[in-house]
Amino acid sequence: MRINVLIIVLLFVGLFFSCKNKLQVNAPYKDIPNVYAVLCPQLPEQTIRINKTFLGEGNALDMAKVADSVNYPAGELTVTLNRFVNGAQVNASYQNQTVVFGEKVLETSAGVFSSKQRVYFTNDKLFTDGEYRLTIKNNKTNETFTAKANALDSVRIAGLPSPFDAKHYPYPNTISNDSIAITIDYSVPNKKYTIIYKATEPGLKAKVYQLSMRFHYYDSINGAPSNYNYVEYAFLNKFNPNDLQKVPALGDCFTAEFYGNDLINSLSYSFSKVNTPAGFIRRRIYMIQYIITSSSNEYSDYMQYANPSLNVAQEKPLYTNFDDKKAYGIFTFKTRCSINKKIRNDYVNYLGITKPTCNYGFFMFAIGTSSNDPGGYKALNCQ
Repeated sequence: MRINVLIIVLLFVGLFFSCKNKLQVNAPYKDIPNVYAVLCPQLPEQTIRINKTFLGEGNALDMAKVADSVNYPAGELTVTLNRFVNGAQVNASYQNQTVVFGEKVLETSAGVFSSKQRVYFTNDKLFTDGEYRLTIKNNKTNETFTAKANALDSVRIAGLPSPFDAKHYPYPNTISNDSIAITIDYSVPNKKYTIIYKATEPGLKAKVYQLSMRFHYYDSINGAPSNYNYVEYAFLNKFNPNDLQKVPALGDCFTAEFYGNDLINSLSYSFSKVNTPAGFIRRRIYMIQYIITSSSNEYSDYMQYANPSLNVAQEKPLYTNFDDKKAYGIFTFKTRCSINKKIRNDYVNYLGITKPTCNYGFFMFAIGTSSNDPGGYKALNCQ
């Protein structure tokens, strides 16, 4: 009797799954854009990426490689930006009351999605205050997708000139900040260096701050400088106000600390990944660029959603700050402050003779003898 019951159950299960295979699993398609709109008023161009969700019966990874699967057709979307201050509409840019985005197709790095990405851009200069409202209209369906975000100002010192004037921030705490032409030297291996910078403004609208140092270099190829590029040393994010520290005479600040030895090891690793061009003679780091980016609380939340989950349950809800959750993704602001510093001659020599960076052809400081050789000679010994 038990055998007969088991046979009936197995037949029922088989019938259920055979019927289930005949069901239409694809629900009716609904237009839900996936938007990445993180604007930065300090940049000359603002770019928004808008992909469409796609539906099909094939392999999703294969479909994602097809440009038409992830990009809206040319002219199908109208993307605009408006700005409001105290509830009244004002100019969204220095040029126009309403910013209308153009579109173009970019070739991106290979990845999960198609390398041909249609993006929406404007060269209008945006303001650093006010509430911005983004509108994306699908001209084919007449659907609109809206979101709003507050503009952010870049890092500055309250009551003092901006970082691009005589008072330069960030600056090493061991060096006076009174000179525009401060030169940098991080050549003591076991010394802890500290870089200090202030938050954006007393209102603390920005939530996340990150400092990075870009070491700009060029290669001397057949005796002439060429192949200008950079390697980057990035610090961990700082969160406002949790990571603020009291600094004498400056008040609440963020600090970034590192040892000279950690920096040179990081530079060595970065240069180990750089391809040596044909005709290479030597290489020089000629400038350090300090870049501080700050971003909103929404951006912080978005990055938390984007990070891989460490829980047993791997699925996460898709992030959105669009009205009525009609679109996935984010619309918000970030800021960028950039300061360039020259490198002290002692540090140039240090990179040229000290392991492990001396393995990458850095040359010592010297007076140049011709316009084709801007100075320096290659170290003979690697200490």
